[in-house]
Formats: sequence, structure tokens, C-alpha cells
Amino acid sequence: MVVYRYVTPDGETADPVEASDDRETPDTTEAPDDPGTGNQTTVSNDFTVHDGLIPIQALRVGDCFTNVSQAPPPAASISETLATSGPTVSRVPCDQPHERELYHGIEFPAGPYPGDEQLQAEVSDQCSVEFQNYVGVAPAESALIVSYIWPDRTYWQQGIRLAGCALHNASGLELTGSMRSSQR
Repeated sequence: MVVYRYVTPDGETADPVEASDDRETPDTTEAPDDPGTGNQTTVSNDFTVHDGLIPIQALRVGDCFTNVSQAPPPAASISETLATSGPTVSRVPCDQPHERELYHGIEFPAGPYPGDEQLQAEVSDQCSVEFQNYVGVAPAESALIVSYIWPDRTYWQQGIRLAGCALHNASGLELTGSMRSSQR
């Protein structure tokens, strides 16, 4: 849910695959998930659409989407989300039935990894505040549920410091139409 695109401090979209010599190259890096086992996670900034599916990091605020496989937990790190739901979603027009809507993206500044608990708490706080700004009611008064993802250590160390907030129907039914200013 997040973030899902690269944004510069001035709010402009940055191209995550630019090489220093102006030649575009895919940015794929392997980083250890578990120092004890040496298991590797491939971190990729490939935003290519394949068979109507898009990588989750290509979603933008206001995009409506449906998970291709099972939905991720309501609060999960990027690695947990990818393991549960896979790396792609089906972006659909909001006026068609869909499971979720991305309503806020967060980009953290460079620096040492603050830890899962601190990141999760900060993302949770920002998602709650921004939910009310986007939907028009507080999460506790809504028929919608907040879900969010945050960068874990693997992604943080690769420069991916994006988090995202999405909403979905508490009843489990699909949504139709954007939930922006819906007061649901």
C-alpha cells in the first residue's frame, strides 16, 4: 500500500531507474532477509505492467485495486505483504467493483533503520489521520477499514522507504466508486 511510487521532497515523481550516465537500467538488488540463514529477497523497482497487473509500488493515491491472490494482513511489512499477496495487483477504475483504494503514501527520509515497531506506529498514526482527511470521517466511525504496509529492514537498506495506506470495506464486500469524501 504504499507507497508505491518514488516522490521527491518537492512532490514530483522521481524515476527510480535512472543511471548516473543518463542510461535507464533496472534497479534490482539482492539483500539478506535473514542474516542467520542468508535467504535473499530480490528488491526491484520494475514498474512494468504485465498482463493487466501492476507492481504494488506503481500504485498512486486514489488508485483502486484488487489483490490477485489473498489479501495481505491489515498491517504488514513490505516483505510480509509480498509473501502473502505477491508483488502485483489488478488496478481497476474506481467506478468498477474493487477491494481496496490507496489513500495515502508516505516517504521516510534517509537515515538509520528505526525498527519495525517504530515504523509501524508512525505509519499507523499517519494512516489514521489521513483516512479522516480522505474519507471525511474518523476510522472508528467508518464502515471502512484501514490497512497499511511499511518498509522493513531489507527494503530500507535498499533505499525503499515508502509506506502506504489503503482502505477496504469492513463487511468484506467489494467497493464501487471512490471513497474520497464519501463519509462512509
